[in-house]
Amino acid sequence: MHPRMKDRLSRLEAQRITRSHQPPAGMIPVLMFAIASRLGGYPQPQDLDPSRSVDGVCDGLARGLGYGGWAEMDQATQDESGIEAWGARMETAFTELLRTEGIDRSQADDVEVFGGLVRILDEAGSREPGRSLLTGRPITGWGDIDARLDEWIRASGLSPERVRAAARA
Repeated sequence: MHPRMKDRLSRLEAQRITRSHQPPAGMIPVLMFAIASRLGGYPQPQDLDPSRSVDGVCDGLARGLGYGGWAEMDQATQDESGIEAWGARMETAFTELLRTEGIDRSQADDVEVFGGLVRILDEAGSREPGRSLLTGRPITGWGDIDARLDEWIRASGLSPERVRAAARA
């Protein structure tokens, strides 16, 4: 096989593997919620900050990323360097999130990281959806977390039942 063809096939295979192991776009808000609740202390009692009428997920996410709250995070991400810093904080938060599952990201292999991520997402999928403060109805858009997690696991070439069982063990 021609060396350039071999190189191209290797790159295409790497892209396919990388894409199949990336969480689907719908899982990103779930990870942000996990950062807000596990690292940012969401929800906080309102007596901690009487100037706010509610403690939003965005406030918890901001605290989980090391900002004082949503307003500080919003202000800090107004330019390109702030957005890059936000991305670095997300990486750090993801490492800390895995640490809540007993996983040292710098020492863990892909299987351990994947298992920890499945546990985090599995927990979020099993939660009762929050209720809107305005209407009192369940917040929509989170009800299919389990189905999306299973799709992602299948896209990685694995059995959702086996992966979940192994992650919970």
